[in-house]
Amino acid sequence: MRRPSSAATSVSLWTPRGYAPRCVFSLRLLFVVSACLGATSVKQLVANDVFSHYEKGLKLIQAGDHRAAGAEFDAAIKQAPTHFGRGARGSININTARLMQFRANCHLNTFELLHAEKLYLTCLKVAEAEGGNDGGQLRHECLSSLGVVATRQGQWALAEERFKDALQDARDPESRATTQNNLASLQLLRDDVQGADLAYEKALELWASTDGPGKQLGLASSRHGRGVIALKKGEFKKALPLFETALATRNRELPPNHRFIGHSIEMCGITIAHLGDFEAGIRKLRQAEQIMKSYWGDTHVEVAEVQHELALNLAMKGEVTEAAEQMTRSRKGYRDHLNGVLAGLSQSEQLRFLKTERHRFMDGLALAHLHAQHPDIPQLSWEWVVNGKGLSFEILAERHLLERDSLLSGGAADTVRELADVRRQLASLSTVPGVRLEASQQQLSDREARLTRDLGLRLNSGGASQWTSHKSVLERLSPGTLLIDFAFVDRASPSSSGFVHPTKNSSNGRYLAWVISGDHDTVRLFDLGPSRVVDQQVAELRRAIEQSPATITQDPISAAARINEQLRQLSTLLCGPFLSDVAAAENVIICPDASLWFVPWSALLLPDGRYLVEQAGTSLVVSARQVLTGERLPCNPYAVMMADPDFDLRPEDVQSRIQRAKLAPDRLPTRSSVGKLSTVPRNLQRLPGTLAEAEAAEPLLTQALNSRVYLYTGTSALETFVKIIRRPRIAMFATHGFFLDGALETTNPLMRCGLTFAGANQRNNTDSFDNGILTGLEVLDCDFRGTELVVLSACDTALGASTDGEGVAGLQTAFQLAGAEQVMATLWQVSDRDTASLMQRFWKEHVDQRTAFKALRDAQLTYIEASRSRHGHAHPWLWAAMQVVGMSR
Repeated sequence: MRRPSSAATSVSLWTPRGYAPRCVFSLRLLFVVSACLGATSVKQLVANDVFSHYEKGLKLIQAGDHRAAGAEFDAAIKQAPTHFGRGARGSININTARLMQFRANCHLNTFELLHAEKLYLTCLKVAEAEGGNDGGQLRHECLSSLGVVATRQGQWALAEERFKDALQDARDPESRATTQNNLASLQLLRDDVQGADLAYEKALELWASTDGPGKQLGLASSRHGRGVIALKKGEFKKALPLFETALATRNRELPPNHRFIGHSIEMCGITIAHLGDFEAGIRKLRQAEQIMKSYWGDTHVEVAEVQHELALNLAMKGEVTEAAEQMTRSRKGYRDHLNGVLAGLSQSEQLRFLKTERHRFMDGLALAHLHAQHPDIPQLSWEWVVNGKGLSFEILAERHLLERDSLLSGGAADTVRELADVRRQLASLSTVPGVRLEASQQQLSDREARLTRDLGLRLNSGGASQWTSHKSVLERLSPGTLLIDFAFVDRASPSSSGFVHPTKNSSNGRYLAWVISGDHDTVRLFDLGPSRVVDQQVAELRRAIEQSPATITQDPISAAARINEQLRQLSTLLCGPFLSDVAAAENVIICPDASLWFVPWSALLLPDGRYLVEQAGTSLVVSARQVLTGERLPCNPYAVMMADPDFDLRPEDVQSRIQRAKLAPDRLPTRSSVGKLSTVPRNLQRLPGTLAEAEAAEPLLTQALNSRVYLYTGTSALETFVKIIRRPRIAMFATHGFFLDGALETTNPLMRCGLTFAGANQRNNTDSFDNGILTGLEVLDCDFRGTELVVLSACDTALGASTDGEGVAGLQTAFQLAGAEQVMATLWQVSDRDTASLMQRFWKEHVDQRTAFKALRDAQLTYIEASRSRHGHAHPWLWAAMQVVGMSR
């Protein structure tokens, strides 16, 4: 059987900065023996069928049709066990595994990473079981390919580990050289220019020592990579001949319009433009775009990459309209790519991946900032923002819904239960005081990531929704509604190329705001200035609020005046250019970013001295896509309320329901132990205000819902009951909240936030289903699908780890990911007494309004009026901590 050429079976390591082909060696089939014997048995016919599909698959790969090739390899794999039988040391024959490897290569070429990874791991097990030269070679190739998968998923440490293992297993110079090229590309991703240069130099030495079929293309790949290094260093005259030499080789060795040829033409165009000839550079980039489209179709990440370069160069040439249109096409392609990658990653992996992949998104925002006055930019750039923010949040929400469904259908119930157990163990570790368990946490985190990837494959999660047009959002905005979409951009102007990262400079960061009114269909874009100024003002305001309990006691009138002045300054910074629009709106939908998630928006001061809440209702969304609320999921027609837990309930009594203990109320306690903590303390105090709040709300909700309201207090306010309730219409948890800080900063943010329930003070250090501490990580495994509203009437429940463009990973987000449509949470430590008063009014209003943010607004207005009448002030610390995130349907 003929040996396929490396060109026919190569697999590209796509990275934002370089490309390295991977050669796949031949499948060692035994057709020749059967043919020589002249066999005509069913087994021989099957062998011929396998051979036919294999040959067709190779030809389709050579033609660039990887999806059709994959179907041929699928057919061959289905027939292979009949011909090859079992392996010498396992159920899968190594020749069948070779066919599976070719199928995995097709998945990798089409960026179906989860499917590729699963097949490579299967092949790796076969190779390790079978051993020998064939097994060793297959192991090397699979390890190298798994390194490519990890690189595309942004798991750089894992990718480096796999490439290094592959190098140790390599049996010939060509295999080592191929893997060395991939390792060098990984170094480029990490911006380790020196390490990449050394790795490419080593690869060139290895290529020079071999006469294998992949030598010329391997040399071209190494030269291409060194050209990228020169480009990143600004050595354009050195980069151009390297790209041109690589292009000449690829033109000679590859079929016309192969994507590697498109890569080289793209890099030539970028370099020529850098040398000052924009016309020639743009022509090259257009040529590269056509090649990529002919190879991939109109939408693919490699097409999007070229379109991004075109957008940057067209903008520099002054052709802003076409630049913006190309950037829109590019963002669509990148969104599709990110959907596929993120669907198979855990939350922490998603956030790490997005952090590395936001460079080109930042370029788009910077282009919008630079050309904000151009008439086409505000509308087009807002689409980039609408579709670029909240991707991780949306994908995680979909996956958690699928997890819940799988428990009912049984499709992946075993994996879902195992994942829930791992999260429970992680949650237990996060609340053990004085014990350093980083190694155990890392092991469990790695296990959670593996289970998440497996679920992504088994549940067939499709990722986030498709591209959302600005018109579809505009159509859903009612008259009187103002939508403000904020975005942090880390640079004042775009990079010269997506391959050249600008030097990081915190002074270059800015906030932009897109303002859209439901009264007309225009989109306006505003530059709010340096982010450091805004972030400093937000931090100073939060420090002042944290000190408010003491300052109110000393001089409440002066304390309120000082806070109001800070709020006035912040209002000017955030809304100054369009403050008159805010002052005229009836409802304001805010989509914050970065530190703006921690702003008490309802307390911002308008020009006439009123708070924003006195003019309009406010609600927050992670992305403007949430305005497009779909059909409501069904929920159960009851409400659940938990309040005043008995924190001193002994572990042996946690599962029993005893008579409530009536403890003396503490004087003006807050619903947080001490705010930001390193561990959850064991001296939590009872909160009598929460009991009054719940008891006042119970009859109101019973009347409003015309159904049962389950109230759990004291010894019955157990963590277990939160975990076992299913899809209530309304849920309220009034207790201590926490956000852990300091020692656990490197862990999953959802391990660092939570609520406390009965027995929290007496919890032991052993793994337990109910230790009185419900972390955000455990909330993910609760079922709040279809729940209209979750009220977290506790302290710091809106806090968490803020990620640019992705909201806040905290308790508020955890309940939304578990299915809740709206979550009401707090931005700081709140007074038990005043919060009880505010929430009692909220529940009265909620019966009439049936909309959380309107009910909250009316309750706040009533509180403000009463406080001013009684005390001469309405200090925001007393009433502005609560915020509503999400949209009602």
